Amino acid sequence: MRLPIFYGWVVVAVVFVTMGVGINARTAFSLLFPPILDEFGWERGVIAGAFSFGFLVSAGLSPSLGRLMDRRGSCPTGSCGGAVSR
Repeated sequence: MRLPIFYGWVVVAVVFVTMGVGINARTAFSLLFPPILDEFGWERGVIAGAFSFGFLVSAGLSPSLGRLMDRRGSCPTGSCGGAVSR
Protein backbone atom coordinates (compact mmCIF):
# COMPACT_ATOMS: atom_id res chain seq x y z
CA MET A 1 0.00 0.00 0.00
CA ARG A 2 1.36 3.38 -0.97
CA LEU A 3 0.95 6.37 1.31
CA PRO A 4 -0.41 9.56 -0.26
CA ILE A 5 2.48 11.53 1.29
CA PHE A 6 6.21 10.96 1.52
CA TYR A 7 6.95 8.43 4.30
CA GLY A 8 9.76 10.60 5.68
CA TRP A 9 7.19 13.17 6.81
CA VAL A 10 5.38 10.49 8.79
CA VAL A 11 8.66 9.71 10.57
CA VAL A 12 9.23 13.42 11.24
CA ALA A 13 5.72 13.78 12.70
CA VAL A 14 6.10 10.75 14.96
CA VAL A 15 9.49 11.94 16.21
CA PHE A 16 8.11 15.45 16.78
CA VAL A 17 5.25 14.13 18.93
CA THR A 18 7.50 11.70 20.81
CA MET A 19 10.06 14.39 21.61
CA GLY A 20 7.30 16.78 22.68
CA VAL A 21 5.83 14.25 25.10
CA GLY A 22 9.26 13.28 26.44
CA ILE A 23 10.42 16.83 27.02
CA ASN A 24 7.14 17.82 28.65
CA ALA A 25 7.28 14.79 30.93
CA ARG A 26 10.74 15.85 32.14
CA THR A 27 9.95 19.53 32.55
CA ALA A 28 6.58 18.99 34.26
CA PHE A 29 8.58 18.58 37.47
CA SER A 30 8.18 22.30 38.19
CA LEU A 31 4.40 21.82 38.25
CA LEU A 32 4.67 18.80 40.54
CA PHE A 33 7.23 20.36 42.90
CA PRO A 34 4.77 22.03 45.36
CA PRO A 35 2.54 18.92 45.72
CA ILE A 36 5.62 16.75 46.30
CA LEU A 37 6.78 19.14 49.01
CA ASP A 38 3.35 19.04 50.68
CA GLU A 39 2.94 15.28 50.37
CA PHE A 40 6.29 14.09 51.69
CA GLY A 41 7.42 17.04 53.80
CA TRP A 42 10.94 16.88 52.41
CA GLU A 43 13.17 19.90 52.04
CA ARG A 44 13.19 21.75 48.73
CA GLY A 45 16.92 21.15 48.25
CA VAL A 46 16.60 17.38 48.65
CA ILE A 47 13.86 17.09 46.04
CA ALA A 48 15.55 19.46 43.60
CA GLY A 49 18.89 17.70 44.15
CA ALA A 50 17.39 14.30 43.38
CA PHE A 51 15.84 15.66 40.19
CA SER A 52 19.11 17.33 39.17
CA PHE A 53 20.98 14.10 39.87
CA GLY A 54 18.60 12.29 37.52
CA PHE A 55 19.33 14.84 34.78
CA LEU A 56 23.08 14.43 35.28
CA VAL A 57 22.89 10.64 35.17
CA SER A 58 20.79 10.83 32.02
CA ALA A 59 23.28 13.22 30.39
CA GLY A 60 26.23 11.06 31.41
CA LEU A 61 24.77 7.78 30.17
CA SER A 62 23.35 9.06 26.89
CA PRO A 63 26.56 8.79 24.81
CA SER A 64 27.36 5.26 25.95
CA LEU A 65 23.77 4.10 25.54
CA GLY A 66 23.70 5.61 22.06
CA ARG A 67 26.80 3.63 21.12
CA LEU A 68 25.27 0.50 22.60
CA MET A 69 22.09 1.01 20.56
CA ASP A 70 24.16 1.48 17.41
CA ARG A 71 26.03 -1.78 18.01
CA ARG A 72 23.32 -4.04 19.44
CA GLY A 73 20.08 -2.41 18.33
CA SER A 74 17.29 -0.73 20.23
CA CYS A 75 15.38 -3.86 21.27
CA PRO A 76 18.10 -5.46 23.45
CA THR A 77 19.06 -2.08 24.89
CA GLY A 78 15.46 -1.24 25.74
CA SER A 79 14.92 -4.69 27.25
CA CYS A 80 17.98 -4.22 29.49
CA GLY A 81 16.71 -0.78 30.50
CA GLY A 82 13.32 -2.21 31.39
CA ALA A 83 14.92 -4.98 33.45
CA VAL A 84 17.13 -2.53 35.34
CA SER A 85 14.23 -0.21 36.17
CA ARG A 86 12.18 -2.93 37.86
